[in-house]
Amino acid sequence: MKVIFTHLKPDVWQYKVASSLKSAGVKTVSISLKSHDKELFQKAFSEIICLDLPDLKPKTLFLAFMKNPFKFFSFFSKIIRIKADAAIIQGPPLYLTSFFLWFFRGRFPRIFFPYDTNYPWWKNPEKHISKIEILREKYSFKNCDAILIKDYPGELKLLPSSWEANKKPLIEFRGPLKKWFVNYNPKEKLSYKDGEIHIAYPGSLALEDSQVILMSHVREALKQKIHFHIYPNPKPTEKEINSLTQNNSKLRPYLHIHDYVSPEKLSQEMSKYDFGLCYGDIWGELNSEIQKYTFGNRISSYWESSIPIIVQEGYDSTTKEVSKNHLGIICKDMKNIKKHIKNFNYEASIKDIVKYRNEKAIEKNIDSFIKFIKNLNKK
Repeated sequence: MKVIFTHLKPDVWQYKVASSLKSAGVKTVSISLKSHDKELFQKAFSEIICLDLPDLKPKTLFLAFMKNPFKFFSFFSKIIRIKADAAIIQGPPLYLTSFFLWFFRGRFPRIFFPYDTNYPWWKNPEKHISKIEILREKYSFKNCDAILIKDYPGELKLLPSSWEANKKPLIEFRGPLKKWFVNYNPKEKLSYKDGEIHIAYPGSLALEDSQVILMSHVREALKQKIHFHIYPNPKPTEKEINSLTQNNSKLRPYLHIHDYVSPEKLSQEMSKYDFGLCYGDIWGELNSEIQKYTFGNRISSYWESSIPIIVQEGYDSTTKEVSKNHLGIICKDMKNIKKHIKNFNYEASIKDIVKYRNEKAIEKNIDSFIKFIKNLNKK
């Protein structure tokens, strides 16, 4: 079996799925346009076909073509001749998904992976989503052969019925990667050494939109002398950091900004903290409907690290799973987070996380993904 992954450039989620497929004997092929860490992704993909562009600006494309037209001919020659059992076509950008859905039509099953749906955000002025993007998303849902989602399936109910998303074969697939699991060791925790609370957030950091909401919550925790460890990419300037703490010098010692860490090393890095944050981040408080069905990728990273999560009320599907399996703390806001932590049975939660992640590991469930692809080829 051969499975193609198309993307602007591969990401961590695709690494996890592709590497698990590869370990199961499936040939995995990455088709991408932008430069990326090939040393990392060669471990997940049997073959990488890439144009190695720094960006997709018209001027960049023109100059790259004029400099080496053979590279473009070679790229398209390979994808014209390629044969596969399925293609997982990921957005954004949606013009790229639209192109590959059209390009591979009639050749093999095309599985559309939207990553995040745009339509629920369309009329939100803070997100700046154009009408053309919505039309591309509609085309992608209507013209694919199947749909893959990492979030909860309820998000598809938010799309117009005319998009026919609920008529397509659907696979819901997410989870931690077993080979990245780190065992719990209390003596390796920073809190074991200093007696204080440490929370991790391996995500982007910006001074606009929902990230401002995120930092307003983080500041509440900083005021309670709780350490926050953030891994943004790119790293903010000192001026930006001061604005995040609102120039409060008493908060600054508890806010730690770290350098980017490779996905392979992230779980080991996170394991030295006490909790992971899934709270007012990408979705924030801007759209209560879509966040009901959201599953943040960093949640799997926390479970790989053997640390419980702190999740905001409103992430209904995630909080239901966290509550049922005792995987972390659910709270409305961060004003009383220290009290929540004090009343939390940490050791019992660690045992439940280990049990849960073993059941949800991608490697353990990859056979269901392979079966899904086989069934698509029977139609």
